[in-house]
Amino acid sequence: MHSPWRVLLPLSTATALSLLGDSALYSALPSHTTAAGIALGAVGLILGANRLVRIFLNSPVGALYDRAGRRRPFIVALGLGVVSTVAYALARGFWPLLAARLVWGTAWALIMVGSYNILLDISTPADRGRITGAYQALTFLGGAIGMLLGGFLTDLLGYRATFLICAAGTGLGLLVTLAFLPETGRPHPRPHHESTTVNGPPLRLWNRHLLSVSYTSFASMFVGNGVLMSTIGLLLKERFGDPAHVGPLVLGVASLTGIFLSSRTLLGIAFNLISGYSSDRLGRRGPVTLGGLLILLGGLLLLAWGGDTWTVILGFALAAIGGGAVFTTLAAMTGDLVAGEGQGVAIGLFATAGDIGAASGPMVGYLIAEWWGLPWVYLTCALLVGSACAILALVRPGVRRASVAASR
Repeated sequence: MHSPWRVLLPLSTATALSLLGDSALYSALPSHTTAAGIALGAVGLILGANRLVRIFLNSPVGALYDRAGRRRPFIVALGLGVVSTVAYALARGFWPLLAARLVWGTAWALIMVGSYNILLDISTPADRGRITGAYQALTFLGGAIGMLLGGFLTDLLGYRATFLICAAGTGLGLLVTLAFLPETGRPHPRPHHESTTVNGPPLRLWNRHLLSVSYTSFASMFVGNGVLMSTIGLLLKERFGDPAHVGPLVLGVASLTGIFLSSRTLLGIAFNLISGYSSDRLGRRGPVTLGGLLILLGGLLLLAWGGDTWTVILGFALAAIGGGAVFTTLAAMTGDLVAGEGQGVAIGLFATAGDIGAASGPMVGYLIAEWWGLPWVYLTCALLVGSACAILALVRPGVRRASVAASR
């Protein structure tokens, strides 16, 4: 087995650099629709198109990784990432830009599913939470930098130059992969103590344990990457106006939204690491996952019912903390469950569930907001998270490390 950090560092670096163009687009496109040659009403569809295409690609991509190994498809993915980011700079008009987003969706399906297969290859149940948390923290940091640089570089150098610079960054990630990322796929014998079973027989793809984890992934991504990311600006405008009066500060609501979203990323990074480490130490992912879901639930209830400044800040912070904690443990739990034959397809199922949640969250959230108002949006999310808590508590997916159990 390769040393985890020997693989983790180039993998995380390449993934973080691949996100530069996608993250910058979220910052630049809404205010530069003329440069892109699209109407303002098309922005939502352009930004969400990559998630929609991934719903159909994740499982086939997983099967590809099962058959072709890890390194070659991952290299192809980064190449597609460079192509899509160059296309952001050169494309003008709805259809060319939509095509570029579909190419990026294909690239990200290959990157994400491939990354988690590689993480599974290099980890054991004893360290999977820490390795997964470190990978997520490093890659999310790349996304946060992309959002900040996207806005700054666009104002300084212009829309097209920004994406050419981002494409060069993704190209650097491709070079890092070519130079430093080894093949980790089969043949890859797994030690006897890593055999993962749930109450006896080997896990099947459609086993209720894997389905319960995938449902929880759907719920958490629906809430976090779907509803919260798309509605926080609307919530801040409703509660505080535009410009927003937050204590002694007066800020434009767009600036305040950027501060909230950046803070969400930073809190998520911190609790990616904390939850991964805690689940490894405990030897069980379930209790840590349930704890994260309950924190997320509490944050949603505060957002639904709280009207003053500090209640909104606390609610959003709790939602960010809970979402960050859950994301790492769910990914590690999936790895515990599916290590072995067919792991690529199973990880594709897990990724697809999350993408469905992230893609449908904004549409469902704004529909509910239009009918009944934002409090009902967050209450609906709270009910969804509560159902995930109930399912996890009932099914109790995951395995206990034999080494931890024996030491006790």
